[in-house]
Amino acid sequence: MLIDETVLERATGLKAPAPFVCHGFALATQPAAAQSLAFLDDAQFLSAVADNAGIAVVLTTPALKEAVLGTGRVAIVTDDPRHDFYQTLNVAGREHATQRPTFIDPTAVIHPRATISGCNVHIGPRCIIEPGAVILPDVTMGAECIIRANAVVGTEGYEYKRTSRGLLPVFHDGSVVLGDRVEVGGNSCLDKGFHFRHTQLGNDTKVDNLVHIAHGVHTGQRCLIVAHAMVAGSVTLGNDVWVGPGAMISNGLTVGDGASISLGAVVTKSVPAGARVSGNFAVPHEKLLRHVKSISAE
Repeated sequence: MLIDETVLERATGLKAPAPFVCHGFALATQPAAAQSLAFLDDAQFLSAVADNAGIAVVLTTPALKEAVLGTGRVAIVTDDPRHDFYQTLNVAGREHATQRPTFIDPTAVIHPRATISGCNVHIGPRCIIEPGAVILPDVTMGAECIIRANAVVGTEGYEYKRTSRGLLPVFHDGSVVLGDRVEVGGNSCLDKGFHFRHTQLGNDTKVDNLVHIAHGVHTGQRCLIVAHAMVAGSVTLGNDVWVGPGAMISNGLTVGDGASISLGAVVTKSVPAGARVSGNFAVPHEKLLRHVKSISAE
């Protein structure tokens, strides 16, 4: 993807002070590909911009211009960097979208009442798609995946930005990528991500019924995600993670290899490898048990 001053002006009406070329978009707090466009409207994220080597050009406010220049980046000043960044992403994403015919391996078993987009889907060998399942564009499946009845894979991610010009819906130009032997339970929903962070489920990951996997979620291998769990945007799960029934994991967190999220837990900070957390808000499981015992004894 190429973003230059003409794309920026076409999307927002904003005139850059000089020509520039970027090859993608990035958020300050996430790893960025080389020569990316980002935005900064809050000084607390200045250090993240400075430390993110992939960011080359930053949309920013007049008050933060000099600070951005001090990081060695190109600064483009606007009254609403957030709006102009996402509006440019919307325009560039749609302009660069391509369509390719859907490929379904001849060994895959597709129920006649399943719905599969005619473009931008790849279904690998021996996959099974059950009745009522919907596979939308920009979905890739490895071998032997199972999509249970009424699951939806590849929905538009839920992303609205509050800007000075009102709510701005954000176009998702990424995809959903399922490894080998991934299972998605009935009535579960997997949102697609952005080109800089696709939604990815690792080999042998099993998703139960009525689970929501938001945009940009990455899982390792052999993760087990149980019914009614909600994994918010840009969460990273390591290998062999257990997410119990009704658990919620907040945006952008990391859950380490072999960690366990107990049923109903509300996770608001990252979880180390091998840890087990419980409660609302989630704390180490043994700590919660000690607390419950202490108040039960009163």
